[in-house]
Amino acid sequence: MKDPKFKLFLGFGFGILLFIWASYGSLIRYGLQSAYGQFKILLLAESNEKVLSSPQWTTDQKRKIKLIEDVKKFGVSQLGLIDNGNFENIFDQKGKPLVWVVTGCKPYSFEEKKWNFPFIGNLSYKGFFNLEEAKQEAIQLHMEGWETGIGKVSGWSTLGWFHDPILSSMLTKEDGSLVALILHEMVHGTVYLGSDVDYSENLADFIGNNGAIAYFKYRNDTINLYKFKETLYAEKVVNSYYMNYKDSLTILYKTTPRQDLEKEKRKVFRNIYRGLFFLAIPKNEKLKYIKSGKYMYWEGNDYIMSFSRYGKLQDSLEKNFNKNYQGNLRHFLEEIKKQAN
Repeated sequence: MKDPKFKLFLGFGFGILLFIWASYGSLIRYGLQSAYGQFKILLLAESNEKVLSSPQWTTDQKRKIKLIEDVKKFGVSQLGLIDNGNFENIFDQKGKPLVWVVTGCKPYSFEEKKWNFPFIGNLSYKGFFNLEEAKQEAIQLHMEGWETGIGKVSGWSTLGWFHDPILSSMLTKEDGSLVALILHEMVHGTVYLGSDVDYSENLADFIGNNGAIAYFKYRNDTINLYKFKETLYAEKVVNSYYMNYKDSLTILYKTTPRQDLEKEKRKVFRNIYRGLFFLAIPKNEKLKYIKSGKYMYWEGNDYIMSFSRYGKLQDSLEKNFNKNYQGNLRHFLEEIKKQAN
């Protein structure tokens, strides 16, 4: 005969598990799919050394792998970033997207959807290794009254938990964008302010971009330096352009009668899109923003918020950087590390 105390204990434990699953089942399922996707990448990645000796990879891909290795050394020796053993392996995506992020925003305000994750904090996006699952999340958000967007991810980080590999899609980037991306991810591996994700991402972008400029100067690579500065200039102009319209839309949403909101909002969207053709930025950059600008009609406010998430703090970071650190990126990063401790 079994001990009744054991039965009581077993029943109590089972009841707790049911409660946890009922309360956090969706979060647990999401965590499991995310863990599966990440471990799949980590397990199937090949070493840089093996790839560099393989005839299956192109000369330009191999050059960019060596570029990444050199950027890592620069980040450590010149900027004070930490080498966590990342980017020593490569995961071949075989030309397919790997990760998608879902974001959401209210249709008549710029209130973002936030997801709360243990040990990480509140995030304004949710990542998926499966496109269908990302679509289902977006459909659910839409049913709840959010405007949503699904974006492909070019960089991916386990935030120091594991050694992150190079993704083969990274090797399709221009040199400037690739250098900035590697330094961006190294910033996350050096300092991550989980309580303020937007600041962390803006900070990583700022150091990544300015670090890329410093790298090309360090290597006396004037061609890539010029090209990357052009890219950054266009990005700054476009971000400012959308943020000005964001302010106008905020006023519109507060002052327009409910029945006229959608019609007036669509008028502004048409003006935004037409204005892209007249921005004073390089033609190749302009075409890129014109092409992506069409998504605004489907994603609504969420598309405009995409420029705010990673660009809204760049001006204040730049002012602080120039005023208090005289453009010394290493000293700037040292102070950020102190603040994080």
